[in-house]
Amino acid sequence: MAIHLFGRVMQRCRGICCVSGLCAIALAACSGGGGGSSGSVTSGPPTTSPNPTAPSLPAPGPSAPILPSAPSDAEIFRNYGLGTINAPAAYSAGANGNGVTVAIIDSGIDRDNQEFAGRIDSRSIDVVSGTTSALGDTNGHGTHIAGIIGAAANDSGIVGVSPEARILALRANARGDGVGPGELLFFDDDVARAIDRAADSGAKIINLSFGKLEALSGSYEAALARAVARDILIIASAGNDPSGQTTLPASLAGSSEARGRILAVGAVDSSETIAGFSGQPGGGVLNEAFLVAPGVDIRSTAVGGGLETRSGTSFATPHVSGAAAVLKSAFPSLTMRQIGDLLVAAAKDLGPPGADSIYGRGLIDLRAALAPQGGMSLASGNSVAGSSTSLSETELSLGAAFGDALSSSAALDRVMALDAYDRPYSVDLTGQVQRRSPSFQLDDLLIDGPGQHQASMPASFADGSAGLGWQAEETRLWDRGPTGFQQTDQDSAVLHRFDFSGSDQEISWRFGYGLGAGSLVSSAPMHDATADLFWQGSAMTMPESTLIERGIGGATRHRLGERTELVLGMMQSDQMESFDQEDSQADARMFHLGLDHRASERLRLALGFSQVDEDEAFLGSSSDGAFGDDASASTRMMTLRGDYTLGGGFNLFASGTVAQTSIGGDQGMLQDWSAVQSQAFAMGVTRTGVFGSIDRIGLMVGQPLRVSDASATLDVPTSRDLDGNVERSRERVDVAPEGREIDVQLSYRAPLSERFRLGSWLMYRREPGHDAEADDDYAIGLRLDHQF
Repeated sequence: MAIHLFGRVMQRCRGICCVSGLCAIALAACSGGGGGSSGSVTSGPPTTSPNPTAPSLPAPGPSAPILPSAPSDAEIFRNYGLGTINAPAAYSAGANGNGVTVAIIDSGIDRDNQEFAGRIDSRSIDVVSGTTSALGDTNGHGTHIAGIIGAAANDSGIVGVSPEARILALRANARGDGVGPGELLFFDDDVARAIDRAADSGAKIINLSFGKLEALSGSYEAALARAVARDILIIASAGNDPSGQTTLPASLAGSSEARGRILAVGAVDSSETIAGFSGQPGGGVLNEAFLVAPGVDIRSTAVGGGLETRSGTSFATPHVSGAAAVLKSAFPSLTMRQIGDLLVAAAKDLGPPGADSIYGRGLIDLRAALAPQGGMSLASGNSVAGSSTSLSETELSLGAAFGDALSSSAALDRVMALDAYDRPYSVDLTGQVQRRSPSFQLDDLLIDGPGQHQASMPASFADGSAGLGWQAEETRLWDRGPTGFQQTDQDSAVLHRFDFSGSDQEISWRFGYGLGAGSLVSSAPMHDATADLFWQGSAMTMPESTLIERGIGGATRHRLGERTELVLGMMQSDQMESFDQEDSQADARMFHLGLDHRASERLRLALGFSQVDEDEAFLGSSSDGAFGDDASASTRMMTLRGDYTLGGGFNLFASGTVAQTSIGGDQGMLQDWSAVQSQAFAMGVTRTGVFGSIDRIGLMVGQPLRVSDASATLDVPTSRDLDGNVERSRERVDVAPEGREIDVQLSYRAPLSERFRLGSWLMYRREPGHDAEADDDYAIGLRLDHQF
């Protein structure tokens, strides 16, 4: 019910309104009135106050200015509502409402209160009289609301949700006959003028802590429409009606025109339970635009100084208004409609799951609202509207030769990622760079894999021989599980190798499927010295095997005389299956050209050149997402190997490899690679016939393939402006490891019988995995093989 007087519609806070002999009952006319006491003015600390949630940064934190002074715990604790909505997370993140103007259309403000010093907007006014002199607050309602929104972080009294926000105080409380001292009465036309004044003064948020059940006037509705059209967020209290009915204009929040532009706010107590006096959404579309915030026994600023306690949805509403100011200051690129959507999306669900008829979307949660929403992405170009790649799909898996490269790159520490609202966050991409584990995999040492069946069909002829061989992997008896070795139930066999070989007086050859790189690369001297003796020795003596493990191809050896052989080999990697699982190696091709030369009866030398071309990989590395998903590489290796027989079963051997890699293709954020230089070496001694005629022992010292020189341009997004332009950083970075792995291995192998074989290892590694921070490690292995 409304009373029209001289074309003005008025609302009364509570009680009976009588003007010119006409009387009407005004129900819940002021949302801050009924349902709680006004309380008494206090200046000392509260007697009881629930502790707020411990401050924590959003993960990751938003780009925002730092508070000039952080709120003290005492300031925070005096209003339990701050902890309930996780406002300390905003303080920790430096999100404080700076640069955002919040309009409070209410009963005025105590301009002399030090909590608002220097932050009351000069355009504040009493819209009823049109003067600033009448801006003072005789009720305390507006001052109390202003403190919840923006009391300063000055180690005195309380602190507001957004302590650096500017306050545009617009007094719209009626004056004159029929309006008692301290009574709240708002005419619709006055409220409409105040809304327009707020919009013209640059306010981003309008706090309306009053409402009514009667229809709004046309001027009031038109002013609301103009405000939301200018991207202003209206935060309106749901009212203090014991029946739970939401008042106007809050009930308009569910309309399609206002969705995301007007939010209705109900009140909960310190236990996050709906207040008995609070309006409720009641079901339907309003559920989706209805939020709750603390509104029972809320301490805030009082006229004349000190604090007072009040209850009502009037005091829940400014918690939401302050939260909106925090988000706008932290993320100025957001529209106010987006901020409204964000507050709703990040709300803590209370009551029945989902939007319900009591709590709507739930309790506002600043920590959740500051945190990223939806999937994170990395801008690929110079605009947030341009192409981007998913952060979760962005990964760089460095090959073993790169070791700990990029582990301390400062350029990866502060990269800008965008959430679903295109909000900028700083992320550390070093966690997206995966590296080979430097630790020993002792289970790999002790168990080679499944049992194997193999056979060959040799044939001889006058000038040579030929043969057909095959090898298949059958069911594993044991496998590695989360708690150690465990028995498996697989029963299928997988073809592992199928090859043809042959020779005559001038040439020998081998072609097939499933051949290892060593079948093409290994020279006679190194093969004789180290074959089947050292654990993973090929990583040092034949580094080609770290880039292409096996595939389809073949090799030939041509005699160029009594002492020299020419070796030619080619191989294409294939996606073969091993242990009933698809092989993860990238597509690659290898060409090998080598010369094996017997310099004397004791000395044999081998010089080899290999080229390995990798598709969607580079030097054993792979990338995806923002690091690029189509990088390719060509690696050229030159290796000199030698073997010298000392007599008495002793042999000395040595191997050295230098390599250069050219990287091309889609390189993503790592661009313009230099030529990548890498090396590997090994040296050692073996002896045959230690305790028997055919047992063998060996000592080897070496370095697996290691990048010694590599650099690239790291091109990453670092920030964005309000127009959506992305600033990028381009920095030349070193992609060589700081660490250098040196391996020392003592190995012994001996056949015990026709079917039993013993193997043992003693190993030490310095800076394993080429990781300067990795602890040196040791391993002892003993294995007994039985051939069935």
